[in-house]
Amino acid sequence: MPKQSVSDHSLSLGLPLTMMLSWLFPELGMGLASQFSSFYCIIAIFFITGLNFNPGNCPLDRKLFWACFWVVLTSMICCPILVYHTLDWTDHAEQLKVGWVVICSMPTTLSSGLVIACSAGGSMLWCLGFIVLTNTCAILTLPLLLPQLLGEGVSILPFELLTKLLEAVILPFGLGWCLTKIPHCRNIGTTLKKWPTYFVLLVVMMSMSSSKDQLDGLSLDSIWTICLISLSIHLLLMFVMFIFVKITALANDSALSLLICGSQKTLPVALSVLSFIGEDSGLAVLACLSFHLCQLSFDALFVNSLKRLITSL
Repeated sequence: MPKQSVSDHSLSLGLPLTMMLSWLFPELGMGLASQFSSFYCIIAIFFITGLNFNPGNCPLDRKLFWACFWVVLTSMICCPILVYHTLDWTDHAEQLKVGWVVICSMPTTLSSGLVIACSAGGSMLWCLGFIVLTNTCAILTLPLLLPQLLGEGVSILPFELLTKLLEAVILPFGLGWCLTKIPHCRNIGTTLKKWPTYFVLLVVMMSMSSSKDQLDGLSLDSIWTICLISLSIHLLLMFVMFIFVKITALANDSALSLLICGSQKTLPVALSVLSFIGEDSGLAVLACLSFHLCQLSFDALFVNSLKRLITSL
């Protein structure tokens, strides 16, 4: 087994430190958030990803489209319906339920899934495929599904979702890839290869710092319960992705990408949807943030264990 350097674990090592700094010094993250949006971090991640993308090393596989269909069906349609009817039997606050239903209906994350999966040898093509295809499908699924679950007053604008996908993913990635055709720019991607990890940590710091006031208003037992439910949903989705891996006998790099990207949910789109429906503050946002932080923490800390699990199959 090849020896791994500290830089190979920069996300798993940096995440606990970033979360601790955000909790102890929230003004640091809030100061960063006041200067620029996390949206710009996502743009930078996909620009650098484009600089490092080599189509020759990423042969297209029909299984990718079947895997995307599986993610859309199970993670984006069945999961929010299951969560909605399960939480309906609990005594959690209504805003928390709305937050969990919204985050569960989301497509795969725009940035962290790709960074985590590729840092452990996942397929960049499969990660990009999940991001583009599931976010495109969300343009159809979100306006149809959420009004059925949350009430007829909920209105989702498909054009805004498409615009966000183009601005954050497709255009910066395409620009980065086009620059690789210029001889003097071919080494820029290698120089910036680790920067997507740093941008993910920056997004975590801004998200945690911004939510500290909401966390301070809750008891420790409530915080643990919210995090436990969020993590349980994430692990359930990962198990569902693992079923597809077993059935189709995916290659190791593709399987790792599916486990990570198929079980993660995008936070920026979820917060946009909450603002559309007038739930962009309080417990609904906290449910989304807890899911975001739990999926990041678990996947970053255990991605190498997931890789060993897949390799041993």
